[in-house]
Amino acid sequence: MPKSGKFTRRGVMLSGAAAMLGGCAWRRRRLPPVVIGGNAVSPTEPIMTALRRSSEHTRLVAALMSTGLDKRLEGIGPLTIFAPTDAALQNLRPKTEAARLGGDQAYVKYVLEGHIVPAEVSTKDIRAGIPQIGKLTKVFPLNSAVISLRQKDGVLRIFDTRGRFGRIGASDAIASNGLIHVIDDVVLPPEETSESS
Repeated sequence: MPKSGKFTRRGVMLSGAAAMLGGCAWRRRRLPPVVIGGNAVSPTEPIMTALRRSSEHTRLVAALMSTGLDKRLEGIGPLTIFAPTDAALQNLRPKTEAARLGGDQAYVKYVLEGHIVPAEVSTKDIRAGIPQIGKLTKVFPLNSAVISLRQKDGVLRIFDTRGRFGRIGASDAIASNGLIHVIDDVVLPPEETSESS
């Protein structure tokens, strides 16, 4: 046994984890809830529950449930989802992608994985990674097709690997297992992946 007053390596790790959890709990108590789809997101509910209560994400919820990704978003975090609205999914261009998302379930899952990051990425984190306008911050979602983020005229934009972009609307909605950022377009994988998968 270690002598009293000395830290073991395990003790230091546990202390650090406790401090991180304490910081998260403090932050969740202090920040006002963010409203998405007409409902305030509660820090006591998982991401998937918040999306189910959103009137703007019925198509996304259906797609997540059909692919089994709803279980991931109900589980242990931290996670961040860039959540496209119903309008974004309904008006997806090009039409070939819209048609494929309507029938290829494996591809639907792959595309949705491109919206989920296995880490908590706040808008503060994003802006901290953008030293000046025009620079990109990059994050890696579950499907490894990199997402790029850029701030222009005070608006955060999300870019897929094809250079298509959407705007981040309601953001930093704190759920029990991560964050939700609402976006007005769909993040698509590289075209070569689309053709060969």
